[in-house]
Amino acid sequence: MKTKYLIPAIIALVLTGCYKDISCDFEYTINGNTVTFDASKSKGATIFEWNFDDYVYERGTGQKVTHTYNMDGIFWIQLDCSNDNGAYQSKECYITISQNTK
Repeated sequence: MKTKYLIPAIIALVLTGCYKDISCDFEYTINGNTVTFDASKSKGATIFEWNFDDYVYERGTGQKVTHTYNMDGIFWIQLDCSNDNGAYQSKECYITISQNTK
C-alpha cells in the first residue's frame, strides 16, 4: 500500500527540479608564475574546489582563484564543481609554467 505513494512522490521531485545538472568549465591566465583561474562559465555549480598539483598541498575554493607556483613545470589542474542538490562534474587540463611565461 505504501509503495503506491512512493512513485508519484519521486515523479513530483523530478518534475520540480530537485536535482539539477551542472556544467564545469574554467579559463586561466598566466602571468609569470602566477595563474588566475576563473570558473564563471560553469553553470549550476555552487561549490568549486581546485587542485593545483604543485606539491604545496594547497587547494583552492571559490569560483575565481589565484595561485602562485614556486617552480617551473607542467602542472595538472583539476576543478571539481558541485551543488547542494548532489550534482557533480569535474574538468582537468595541463598548464605549463616557466620563467619565460608572460
